[in-house]
Amino acid sequence: MCGALAVAAVVVSSGTLLARGLAWRPLVLLGTISCSLYLWHYPIFWTIERRNPAWPGPVRMMFGIGLALAASAASYTLVERRFMRRSGSRWRAGPRPALTVPSDPQLQGFASPTSPRTD
Repeated sequence: MCGALAVAAVVVSSGTLLARGLAWRPLVLLGTISCSLYLWHYPIFWTIERRNPAWPGPVRMMFGIGLALAASAASYTLVERRFMRRSGSRWRAGPRPALTVPSDPQLQGFASPTSPRTD
């Protein structure tokens, strides 16, 4: 619920500190590879834990984060983007608005879901 309210606040007023923080380039890049990161993090951390149990916890954590980010970026670049390009306009890479803000002054503060893309 709080996440939805934060997104709605960013959509309604994009000049806020929250909107600028969420538009920070490293967070945008992390969001871009988030699906790959979700898929890669577990097998990487599992393998590090099994093969190097003597390493201190912070070392395993930093090594795992770095390796998961690298594998995710490579997976996004080499796999996901190719499929998005091949599928044409159905799966466009890039942000797409989830909400529209009505222009009627009486409805300010309310947002409604956008209609599905037909192109």
